[in-house]
Amino acid sequence: MASTRPSARYSTTSGQTPRRPRLPDPADGRAVHPARHPRLAPVLLPAQRPRRPQRPPLGKACDAPPGSYGTLPTATQKAAGDALAASLQATAGRTGVHYLIWYGRIWNADRAHEGWRPYRGAGVYNTTPTTPDGIAGGHYDHVHISVY
Repeated sequence: MASTRPSARYSTTSGQTPRRPRLPDPADGRAVHPARHPRLAPVLLPAQRPRRPQRPPLGKACDAPPGSYGTLPTATQKAAGDALAASLQATAGRTGVHYLIWYGRIWNADRAHEGWRPYRGAGVYNTTPTTPDGIAGGHYDHVHISVY
């Protein structure tokens, strides 16, 4: 199977990939920075978790909540999160997406052949969607986007 890692055009002269990918604009398909993306700009937040101090924030992840943190999304919001996750998954090779976590599932570009798998919180988060902490921990309320 072909690698889903970003192509060389996403590498800098130091060999590092940029901190945030350029994503396809749904209106015309042009690549835009997430901060200028019409669906993401209003909701992108740095993904920083104070409970994981061993992982310093490197600017390589962000969260996109289709609704409110700590509450399960409405059917319309869930559909928006599903569409965003599907779009990011489909363009991962071009945009540098490493993995996505959404609605209790995780998809990893390096393990793309496995598809979406259950997300168990990496042993750190409560992922039971019956409390605000579990809703956030299981990523039921936001799409987590990590890049190379």
